[in-house]
Amino acid sequence: MIRAIGFLLFLAPASQEGQPSLAATVDKGVRAVAGFNPTLPMRSVDDATFLRRLTKDLISEDPGAAEIKKFEADADASKRLKKIDELLASKQFAQAWALRFEREFFGDRKKVKMEIPGLAPGSEEVIVGRFTEWLEGQIAKDKPWTEIVASILDARGAVAGDPALGYKLSFERGPQPAVDFAVGFSRHFLGVRIRCARCHDHPFDLWKVEDVYGLAAFNVRQRVRLVKGAVEVRYSDEGELSIEKSPDVNDKDNKVKLAAGGTAKPKFLYGGEAGPNDDRIKVLGNLVTGKANPQLPRALANRVWFWLFGHGIVDPPDDFNLRNKASSQALLEDLTKHLIANNYSIKSLVRGICASQIYQAEEVPPVREGATPLYRGRTVKGPFIPKKLPTGWVSFEVPEGWSRVERRYDMPYRWRVPDKEKTALTADFGIQEGGSAAAAKIGQVEGWRGQMFGGEVASEKIEGGKHPITLFSITGAFYCDPDLEGLPPYRFLVGVVETQSKSFLFRLSGPPETVGDWRDEFVKLLKAASIP
Repeated sequence: MIRAIGFLLFLAPASQEGQPSLAATVDKGVRAVAGFNPTLPMRSVDDATFLRRLTKDLISEDPGAAEIKKFEADADASKRLKKIDELLASKQFAQAWALRFEREFFGDRKKVKMEIPGLAPGSEEVIVGRFTEWLEGQIAKDKPWTEIVASILDARGAVAGDPALGYKLSFERGPQPAVDFAVGFSRHFLGVRIRCARCHDHPFDLWKVEDVYGLAAFNVRQRVRLVKGAVEVRYSDEGELSIEKSPDVNDKDNKVKLAAGGTAKPKFLYGGEAGPNDDRIKVLGNLVTGKANPQLPRALANRVWFWLFGHGIVDPPDDFNLRNKASSQALLEDLTKHLIANNYSIKSLVRGICASQIYQAEEVPPVREGATPLYRGRTVKGPFIPKKLPTGWVSFEVPEGWSRVERRYDMPYRWRVPDKEKTALTADFGIQEGGSAAAAKIGQVEGWRGQMFGGEVASEKIEGGKHPITLFSITGAFYCDPDLEGLPPYRFLVGVVETQSKSFLFRLSGPPETVGDWRDEFVKLLKAASIP
């Protein structure tokens, strides 16, 4: 939410007593972002808009009319900062943010499956619910994030006595729960995706097969059982993890090193390992939360920014990698340093960001065209006519909130599509010229279906557009895509807009729920698209 009036002058509220120093750091950091344009108009939102924005972001609710009227009538120059503090201290803040973490960790709690022999049906939802209640209490007390994470890692005993167990128990499924835990934990808490390195070294990041299994080896000695109908976790002093050897058939022209097998040694991704007689999971907790590992607070700072602005400084917020650069590394490091200096307090970070002029500014574009954004929802409306292409190419209007990203694969023009619920999920929108309509329908659609496991195609005619439109829906599951984890459900919506001589393919792809939520806007875009 980067906004100001020419020459870096902000029409923001007067300086408020007790203004956190982080607010000024945030404002300075955003102005230094490459592409920041000080000539674009920016001004502070009015009190009603600020209150609606803040209340939605902090407690996931909308303020009532009476509350807005009271806030507008308040003459206190520090009323915005006081409202921030009031909401941070509320029970609703802890509830809302615990639920946000729950959605990132588990998705839909009703769909969590734990393959524990004898576990009663529906127990998974109860276990996840207890975890979220526990996390809510930790957030309400503003416990350090390091302490929260250490408690999650070292959880043991019975769920009734240690509800933090819910997180690790959610990986008790499939043949290698320790590896699934390593993949999930690294993404949720460190913001890195390492699944691609389960069977071969990562093709464009630094992670190797040994890194995945090394992290998993910390948790391989976890033993789960039912005791009088209750789930209980104990740790053994023995047990090793074997690295599964990858068959040559998976070799991608020898561009990556395949897993060669062997025994995994418990080594942390960012340095450090467990000795032969150590309690491995305790060692992992110390390595993850120690000050020698800034990736934990860095990933948290980035996720908090994502929740408040709708776009990560590194975006998506769980995909730090060598190619996915931060839009402002300096700003991200300033936020990270603030967390470390303030005892890893989530509330302190949220307070400082929300008190900034940037957070309180109007939603107008603050950067030059093509600059990497720090926010979502600032797309300039109007027809998109791509440059460096022949006159007469298709024009269309991009929905507000879709952010332009670099070319990838077969789509020369692409946008990242946010999840409407502000989760870390994103979809991908792209467009390309498809030649004849028949070739587009048969070639590309079948090609995309072929990338899936169990891909299924359905089609329908869309009426009311400027040109004939066929909408294809392709569903299935991806495995080794650098933007995805595991074997997730996936969906393509492909709109073929055609004339007698040519056609264009509009593709919206990603998690089914994200794609489904944008279907109406996608169809509207297809109807309005114009091919000269």
